[in-house]
Amino acid sequence: MGKNYTVSKISPITKIGPTGDLEHFQRIDAVTSGGTRYTLDVRDVDATPDKVAPILEKRAGELDAIKRL
Repeated sequence: MGKNYTVSKISPITKIGPTGDLEHFQRIDAVTSGGTRYTLDVRDVDATPDKVAPILEKRAGELDAIKRL
C-alpha cells in the first residue's frame, strides 16, 4: 500500500506526567491523502521512522474512511 499521508510539521513538546515528572514528546502534524489534518504525539524515545510510520499510515486510513461516510 502506498503512503497515504504527508508529514507537515514536527515540533518538540513537553508534558507533565502523572507523577509530576516532565515527559518529552515529538508532536507530528500530518495530512491524509484526502486532506484531513491530524496530530500524533510520540515520546522522544519512540520517535523513529520504523515506529511512527505504521501509526501515521493506519490513522490516515481510518480518518479518510470516516470522511467517505
